[in-house]
Amino acid sequence: MRDQRRQEPPRVLVYEDGVQPVPAPDPEACEQVVPPPEDENWEELPQAFMVDHHASPEEQSANAQATHYRENEMIWATDDNHTRMFGDEKWLRVLLLFGGIAAELEALLKAGVNIKQVVYVDNDPGFSRANRQARGLEDPRSSLYLEAVRVLATIQRLQRPWGHEPGYIFEMVDASDHASPPARWGFQQMELISGGYAGSGIRLDAAKLGSAAHRTRVFWTNLARATDIQERYTQFDRDQVWDRLDAQDALDNFRAVQLAAQDDPAVPGYYRVNMKGEPLQGFPTLVATPSSYAFRFQANQPGPGMVYDRNVRKWQEPNADERERIMGMLPGSTRGYNVPEAERRRLIGSATDVRA
Repeated sequence: MRDQRRQEPPRVLVYEDGVQPVPAPDPEACEQVVPPPEDENWEELPQAFMVDHHASPEEQSANAQATHYRENEMIWATDDNHTRMFGDEKWLRVLLLFGGIAAELEALLKAGVNIKQVVYVDNDPGFSRANRQARGLEDPRSSLYLEAVRVLATIQRLQRPWGHEPGYIFEMVDASDHASPPARWGFQQMELISGGYAGSGIRLDAAKLGSAAHRTRVFWTNLARATDIQERYTQFDRDQVWDRLDAQDALDNFRAVQLAAQDDPAVPGYYRVNMKGEPLQGFPTLVATPSSYAFRFQANQPGPGMVYDRNVRKWQEPNADERERIMGMLPGSTRGYNVPEAERRRLIGSATDVRA
């Protein structure tokens, strides 16, 4: 016993964020992995075929956090205990995380909700469908979603002992079929964290709710039963909206929409308003990227979202004022001293449609 010495534990390399790196895979071990059949379409393979993936520290961190909030915190409300926040002249404190230009706040005010205080943080672009290389929760900007969940979980722990259940609304582009595997994985984690099960999100297209543009999004909330909201949306008819806006109604004078080149596609979640050969009723989704695919010339013809200006005799993108109308915003919502036109368009493209 006297000759035994105290052995120090082996040193382990750890990154600054406390995550231990995963060693690089052994090439010989990788050779033992059976690849998919040669006739498989690789682009359509599920992510499960990404065997022995060498995860970066950022990926490990996002995975660990997602697992924690999915399995431990369980922030979601069931259909039996959803929160009733509105009514009874209540004054609410609103926390806007990834709020863009706060279109959600404008929608709450239009709905007559009494707001006592607003706390605001900027938006996240890592799930954008326009970005085919989107990294989802691995993107430092989008991984702030996990910080939002942490904040919500903390508020819940503080308020629940006093009988208060904080209400929440999460809104995200539907990335369930995104071209980027990390974005698809991140969206799946959001469904499990925010709603408790796969497919828990409420899928809406703003065009069906009276908007002059398509904007398909997924929502999670505890303010009402998700099943009730989805059912009412399914039964809803655009013609029931008294202040609905068609594409032409959103344009300035002497500007005109084009005739639809084809019917709107029959895909899940997409409300069909455009008919081939008829004037465009709903614009393509407005995005933050300038001259995006739908709003630029394609093979010597204007993109489906371009409008014709009879004054200058040119096809152009909708301007910022028109985009505000399309998204249901108050006139001049993005105007400000020294705010250029391009920046206004970017802000609007990152916002939530007020009607949704």
